[in-house]
Amino acid sequence: MHLSDIVRYYAHRINDKVHAKPSRSKRVIVTGGLGFIGSHLVDRLLLDGHSVTILDNMLTGRLENVLPWLSHPRLQIIDHNIEKDIFLEADQIYHLASPTSLAYFKDKPIETVRSISLGITTVLGLANRLRAKILLVSTGAVYGSAPANTYGVNGYYHLQSSSSNHVPVFRRRSSVFHTAPAIYSASEHYWGAVNPSAPSSCYAQGTRAAETMMYAYHRRNGVDVRVVRLFDTYGPRMRHMHTRSDRSRDGSVVGQLLDDSSYIGTCIAKALLNEDIVVPGDGLHMRTLTYVDDVVSALVKIMDSDKNESTQPINIGSSHVTTLLDIAHFVKSFVGSNSSVVTSLSQRQYRHNQGKYLTSHENFLPSRKKTMTRDRSGYGHSTNGRSVVVPDISFAKWLLEWEPVMPIPLGMHLTVEYIKKELAEFGYLN
Repeated sequence: MHLSDIVRYYAHRINDKVHAKPSRSKRVIVTGGLGFIGSHLVDRLLLDGHSVTILDNMLTGRLENVLPWLSHPRLQIIDHNIEKDIFLEADQIYHLASPTSLAYFKDKPIETVRSISLGITTVLGLANRLRAKILLVSTGAVYGSAPANTYGVNGYYHLQSSSSNHVPVFRRRSSVFHTAPAIYSASEHYWGAVNPSAPSSCYAQGTRAAETMMYAYHRRNGVDVRVVRLFDTYGPRMRHMHTRSDRSRDGSVVGQLLDDSSYIGTCIAKALLNEDIVVPGDGLHMRTLTYVDDVVSALVKIMDSDKNESTQPINIGSSHVTTLLDIAHFVKSFVGSNSSVVTSLSQRQYRHNQGKYLTSHENFLPSRKKTMTRDRSGYGHSTNGRSVVVPDISFAKWLLEWEPVMPIPLGMHLTVEYIKKELAEFGYLN
């Protein structure tokens, strides 16, 4: 980690504060405000002098995330199911209440669709009555798969890397692949291609419907709306395999597998505990990394923007791309762990190899020919094929003068230290 990276990051933060528009204190509702991103947003709003009301059913949200603010006079926390109506006063509404775990989607698809559809109806009805500005935190999953004619070039991924960020990037590995993965940089004008019958399509299609409802209220009732499509986010308070909220109210353990919402957190936890890091599939699925503070900065900028274009959907994420396998190796190296990195594909092949695990490099040798197929997951990232959708953030750069600035090593350090502290509190580390 270079000192210049840290100086650049905090220079951007100071610049945001200096050029921020002075505004009166607002009454703000944050649904899902006890969650990972929501709690960081609450931090920012309270520091900016606003009065905040959190609506959260506390199934996955944690009071520990806002512990320093519990006695603050400008914070109110209401244990409420967002599917039911509620009557409050507010000037702004940030709607983040939504399940985000792939394991939850597959286990409870009906509850997922119902939660998203009834939740957006509740908050839009509230915004309409109060004439409040409302921001929906949507997802990059609404894009589904890349267009059918998206192909790799010369056997390489299309990558953008930054030496200042030290981003771990996926490299070409000789001629192991039969086809090259392709990266499609999706702008907000891409309508997407989502399989409505895939296991996780309940989330992607439900969120697409939520966006449609936002613009229906905007056109018919004149509600001032904002739609933000978030991509992969990491940072302190993110879920991991030993997160307390991974236990349901009846005490049963949920969310133990490395699903999309907890992958980086669980990699870090396993590395700190020197346990095997099991990467889903063959490890070649791709992700972008955006630090949570950068995301919160974008949300506040979008909500406070008075430009006409602010009502359009806006991508918020990073253009730097890496694979799940490279993330695991990067985390292992960063932590200085003795963990082994294996893929779930190699585990499935275990019984066919006389009880011998394939190493992460041996596992790249395909057991069957990989073909360029369309993404059938409905979740916005390729699982069957070798194409992936990443955000084009040109619109956010132009409209908000925003782009992610947190250096990967600094963001990873803050995340590792937080999870290390949690594991110690839970008794997993001495």
